[in-house]
Amino acid sequence: MIIRSVEPSDREWVLSMVREWGGTDFIISRGRRIYPADLPGLCAISDDGYPLGLATYEIIGGDCQMVTLLAKEPLRGVGTALVRAVRAAAVEAGSRRLWLITTNDNLDALRFYQRRGFEISAIHRDLRQAARRLKPSMPEIGNYGIAIRDEIELEMMLCRADSPGAVIFDMDGVILDSNEAWDTVTGELFAEYGRSLGDVDESVILGGDNSMQWARYMHQVLGIPLTEEEIISRVTRGIIARFSGRVPLIAGAAEALARISARFPLGLASSSPREVIAFVLQQSGLDRLFQAWVSSDDVACGKPSPDVYLRCSELLAVSPEVCVAVEDSRVGVQSAKAAGMKVIAMPTRVFRLDAETLASADAVVESIDELGPELVDRLLRPCIL
Repeated sequence: MIIRSVEPSDREWVLSMVREWGGTDFIISRGRRIYPADLPGLCAISDDGYPLGLATYEIIGGDCQMVTLLAKEPLRGVGTALVRAVRAAAVEAGSRRLWLITTNDNLDALRFYQRRGFEISAIHRDLRQAARRLKPSMPEIGNYGIAIRDEIELEMMLCRADSPGAVIFDMDGVILDSNEAWDTVTGELFAEYGRSLGDVDESVILGGDNSMQWARYMHQVLGIPLTEEEIISRVTRGIIARFSGRVPLIAGAAEALARISARFPLGLASSSPREVIAFVLQQSGLDRLFQAWVSSDDVACGKPSPDVYLRCSELLAVSPEVCVAVEDSRVGVQSAKAAGMKVIAMPTRVFRLDAETLASADAVVESIDELGPELVDRLLRPCIL
């Protein structure tokens, strides 16, 4: 699945999707007609080119209203991906707030949005009666047999002067026990062409390179007779297949993320391919906890370059100086420090951090069970005061 901007050639299927959902080519929001097909939009497209979902939005002043969010098939992560993309577009445009309207009967939407960081900001009572004058086809009774009466406004603040900061996690080794999967998949690929993991420079296989960087190494240095794109595809498919039965989360990771997300917005900055990150977050249910995530494939250089952390803080609309990164590798710690962030180092059995790296970290924990909002508060307090 890819998320891209709606293009002029998409207009017919956009109109079709809007009409299929609402019966007309317009919606009613706060007493006015809005035509989604005339607005900026983002669409989710399957790998074979089939439209999976649509989000449209409108930016007025410093606010961005998400006008529609439509998914062809539920429970596939389409809605979550589109919300994340609209949020990124709003941040890029300098919006202070992302908001939307739903109705009092739409309990599924209320649950969905609140689990993804939105808060109820207003209830506009009996507004649906006025809306029916603009759209007489609007039903009296909605979901779950509930009478449609009120418009409920939900919002997510994007950039606040009193922002408490954010916490950005690495994925592999910090929340995901993925080393065995990577060794197996790459080992099988190497064996197919007469090579082994022992032939690999550890600074590459255990580093923070993005997909094209390590695929180029495998092709040019190790002589794997596939293109870089073919190598990336083989490895990505293999990793996802290994995780298809069970996503091997680090014990205590989900609980730690839940604890911290109750106080701080969460981001994720990983060297894994985008498809792997999306699969892990969706299958584990952790996607609802992260307001932004970035793969090293999205930026020019992987870790130890600061690019991936800087991009994630940009999407979170939080200054790097009030972000805390959680890392388990030397190059990861270097990347986050280069971005100007506080760093919590978490050594693992794979990455036994050297004394210099540990000294450069702002805090060191032995396991993810030690992570909580209190530790983050202590690290950020001098930056926020």
